[in-house]
This record gives sequence, C-alpha cells and structure tokens, in this order.
Amino acid sequence: MKDMMDKNLYQWPSGEKVGTSRLTEQKVKEIREKYKNGGRPYHLAKKYNISAGAIYHVIYHTTWK
Repeated sequence: MKDMMDKNLYQWPSGEKVGTSRLTEQKVKEIREKYKNGGRPYHLAKKYNISAGAIYHVIYHTTWK
C-alpha cells in the first residue's frame, strides 16, 4: 500500500463511494440547482440534514467537484 501511495497509484474513494457520505450525486445536483434558483444554504442544510458549511462546500465545489 505504501508503495502505491508513493507512486500515486492509489485513488482515494470519492463521492458516494466514501463510506460516511450523506449525499448522492443526485442530491448534490439538486442542491446546486436549488441554490442557483434562490435557495438559502441554511434551509438546504435543514432539508438534506447536513450542516450549512457542507452546503457551501457543495455549492462552491470544494467537495463534490
């Protein structure tokens, strides 16, 4: 495993493949669309049961790129 990481051959799981992920790709698309249409991050966070900070990360593509 260390050899794979040293050579950048290991790919970390991302998106829905992360075991602790609460969102799916479909939900991420919905969040971004609702935000574009005037949705407030606080209200989106309540609806999807995640933090407002997580909503900002989704909106600004720092997570779920």
